[in-house]
Amino acid sequence: MGILIDTGIWIGYFNKDDVKASRSNEIVEEIQSGKYGAAWTTSFIVDEVYTFLERSLKNNELAIDVLEIIMGQKANLKPFVLVYEIIRADCLSGLKLAKKYSDKRMSFTDLTSLVVIKKLGLSFIATYDGHFNGLIAKIE
Repeated sequence: MGILIDTGIWIGYFNKDDVKASRSNEIVEEIQSGKYGAAWTTSFIVDEVYTFLERSLKNNELAIDVLEIIMGQKANLKPFVLVYEIIRADCLSGLKLAKKYSDKRMSFTDLTSLVVIKKLGLSFIATYDGHFNGLIAKIE
């Protein structure tokens, strides 16, 4: 058992003005309690979170702070998520999935997330993305 935390959950959790901030907080609290087992995210998801916060919200300070928290670099905060580093083999597997799920129009980050979910044997994904419907149990 385990769970992958997707970009939208992170954005809602760290951006208090996000329309899904309240639900994202509830989900992260459940994850921190261990309800879904080990918590994972990927290096591609981390990239998306930073880029969104820095570019869309134009908040470099928040973007840096968030990455330090996710990456376990805040001395006063206990890390609760593991970051899976996407490697070349994962990208090649993601390309295969791009062909298989071409009708879903998934981002490459989402495709590699599916690869990681299978590779790590995770049971859930915390996401608001409809692309994952029918592919894995979603917490949203």
